[in-house]
Amino acid sequence: MIPEQDSRKMEKEASKIISVNSKIFNKDEILAASYSLLDKAHFMIDKKNDNFLVEVIPRGNKIDLEKLILEFHDQLINYSVYYRNAKDKSELKKLLIGTSLYAIKNENRDKIK
Repeated sequence: MIPEQDSRKMEKEASKIISVNSKIFNKDEILAASYSLLDKAHFMIDKKNDNFLVEVIPRGNKIDLEKLILEFHDQLINYSVYYRNAKDKSELKKLLIGTSLYAIKNENRDKIK
């Protein structure tokens, strides 16, 4: 049987802390990427200066930590693009609705005259 102290040490070695630049990825993107991989790992997230520190702790011995970190980076890019596209589409929707309402308002004004 492995002593508890040694067990924690082995667990620590099986995790890795990665730094994520907050000027490139925001907190919501990091949380979404982490959430998408919760079945494979635990995530501890902290912020230091302009970087988020994400500790990735695999859920089990058979998970390749390096592959998991690459998958995390893929998910960061995925959610970053998703959120940026959603924001762009939101602005476009506002513009289209505003234009439509303006046209309806002008049409109603012409009918009143």
